[in-house]
Amino acid sequence: MKAEEPDFSRLPVVISRHGHRLRGLLMVLAAAAVGLGLPLVLIAARGGPPEAWQFPYLAVLPFATVLVVLWGLHELRHRREIVIDGDGALFRERGLFSLRSWREPLSGYQGVTWRMRAPHRGKIGKPYVVELTHARKSRCLVLCASAGETQARRRCEEAAKGLSLPLIARRAPVFGARGQSIFST
Repeated sequence: MKAEEPDFSRLPVVISRHGHRLRGLLMVLAAAAVGLGLPLVLIAARGGPPEAWQFPYLAVLPFATVLVVLWGLHELRHRREIVIDGDGALFRERGLFSLRSWREPLSGYQGVTWRMRAPHRGKIGKPYVVELTHARKSRCLVLCASAGETQARRRCEEAAKGLSLPLIARRAPVFGARGQSIFST
């Protein structure tokens, strides 16, 4: 699902991202088909109860099926949302069995910056991100992603102006986890 570019000129700014719904649905359907269908096919092909060597596989199969179904349901339900108003930034993340939420006043943020995303094997996408920086790295928020350096710089200036925060000079790429990103990093 393609994320919309946020408009920082009007507050509140709402940035949201859903999980991979198609992947979640396919995982649930495939797990149900394999978890329920495979034992029935083995029993039908054999014409009776499974052989002794098949019992460990058939015993593990229901647990694996439940795990894959739960993972698929998590993908279906997962959602991250950032709401920035005149007072602060609210971060909410909802999963299958969890809800994480926190609020930070805008005065607690150091400013807005843009940086090049750390390279990740096998992933293609927008290599630059605009970030709301905080002294605590876990409170840094990725506001949007851009395909080019010029576009990232422009979006960063728009965000800094709209949120009335200072523009921070570009930082070098950071390798590893970097704050609460709603875009794939």
